[in-house]
Amino acid sequence: MYRNIIKRALDFLIACAACIVLLPVCLIIALIIKFTFSVETCGAIILMFLLHFHGASWDLAAEDAIFTSVSAFCSAGFSLHSDSMIMFQHSPAILFTTSILILCGGLSPIAAICLPKLLRRRKIAPFPRIVLLTTAWLVGFG
Repeated sequence: MYRNIIKRALDFLIACAACIVLLPVCLIIALIIKFTFSVETCGAIILMFLLHFHGASWDLAAEDAIFTSVSAFCSAGFSLHSDSMIMFQHSPAILFTTSILILCGGLSPIAAICLPKLLRRRKIAPFPRIVLLTTAWLVGFG
């Protein structure tokens, strides 16, 4: 009898622990998806306007912007142009936007979300702190 009660209690605790563990995982996955979609969308919108002002039609600018934004965020290195980004060498805004997308894609979403806290000199967890400070050092001195 006692074995049955203990087994049920253990099954209940295991089920509760599974719910507690799965909830943060689901929240983290949602956070990653929201962060990725937000950054890539903002990058695509900025690039679309910059490419249009660089001489592309709106539809071509939109296609190039979406592809370049996703490619830069993933650090894939793909380009729709045979000379890669050489044609934009005199357009620092396009190059800067692409660089920011590459940096945001290289950071973990958790570290990127902690960036405002670090800039306000608030305490953050060690992992995002190490990631952000190492990235800043590599951008500055690497």
